[in-house]
Amino acid sequence: MKDPEVAKDLCQNVWLKAFRSIKTFRFESAFSSWLYRITKNVCIDYHRRQKTLFHIDSLHTIDQCRVARFYPDPCDLLQQQELQQHLHAAIETLTPSRKRVFLLYYIEELPIRDIATRTGRSEGTIKTHLRNARLQLQELLASYLKNRDVPRRA
Repeated sequence: MKDPEVAKDLCQNVWLKAFRSIKTFRFESAFSSWLYRITKNVCIDYHRRQKTLFHIDSLHTIDQCRVARFYPDPCDLLQQQELQQHLHAAIETLTPSRKRVFLLYYIEELPIRDIATRTGRSEGTIKTHLRNARLQLQELLASYLKNRDVPRRA
């Protein structure tokens, strides 16, 4: 068990079960084997209960996601639109080579090798352009993400 408190609870359950069913021990095997079997069964039962709880939580989460997808929160929509506007504005400030590489990688989802072939540049240059584009966008969007206006290019 990953959680020490759960392990302690299960250990206590094992000893209680062993104490209650000591009369059923037949001395046909070692006491440790019998106790191990009880321990194993307690752990299996615990995991079955957790799995059932997980499925219930998962269904609840799926329903929440389904509702959110079909009936999105207007505030969330507004925030997404605003973020998209700021992102597009920030992308427009990239140098032409950074912008092209950035769009090929993130929008067209081309691998670095294909971008290098298409642009006639080395893979190292493409990686540098991507890194610099990310850093520039991070700098431009940082203030917006901290609930301030994105600095505009003059």
